[in-house]
Amino acid sequence: KKDKNKIAADIKKKQQEARAIDRQIDRLIREAIAEANRKAALEKAMRKAEAEAEAKAKANNTKVATKEEIKTRAKEIVSTTPAVSSSKIVLTPEAKILSDNFKANKGNLPWPVEKGFVSSAFGDHPHPVISSLMVHNSGVDITTEAGATARSVFAGEVISIMVLSPINKAVMIQHGDYFTVYQNLSAVYVSKGDKVSIKQGIGKIRTNGDSGKTVLKFTISQNSTYNNPASWIFNM
Repeated sequence: KKDKNKIAADIKKKQQEARAIDRQIDRLIREAIAEANRKAALEKAMRKAEAEAEAKAKANNTKVATKEEIKTRAKEIVSTTPAVSSSKIVLTPEAKILSDNFKANKGNLPWPVEKGFVSSAFGDHPHPVISSLMVHNSGVDITTEAGATARSVFAGEVISIMVLSPINKAVMIQHGDYFTVYQNLSAVYVSKGDKVSIKQGIGKIRTNGDSGKTVLKFTISQNSTYNNPASWIFNM
């Protein structure tokens, strides 16, 4: 009973840590969404400002405004539009193609590791040791071999390298309005802004010094809504 209480306390502590990391990742995803929307809004405003400048120059038979003048006008346009959303990306035509391609591969994405098995499933479920204790997982935990490499499940752009703790790094990759996150890395092979391809190695998965286990936590979300990776990964 004493051991059971200790194990339960350890599980609850780890769940608190996991939820704190989820909140940190949620914040980063929302920041990425807001930044993408700001960029898209400015690009749209630039196109509108350029069209205005060309029409004005043609009507008055004058020179077209300079790039700086057009940029200033674009910022004015942005300032008068509603605040950008931090919960849903307004997709550009290019981002929509990537998002649609990602969605079209639902159920056929490769595993984020070459070999492994799911050691903790998505969602709320009883703990495998203490069945009376419910645990929550925003993704899946995949146990693999020591020295294993985490790999991107689809083409995309690295938008964040996170240091979640002194021994836990994570990589966030954007695929249109979808985000994949790879946690529990001891080393990272990519940088923010890098374009990655499917199955490209992005980092080395950390082996726990106490348990000797090598576990990758992997999540998929559309905007800030988590999806069950099992419905996306082939034969998971």
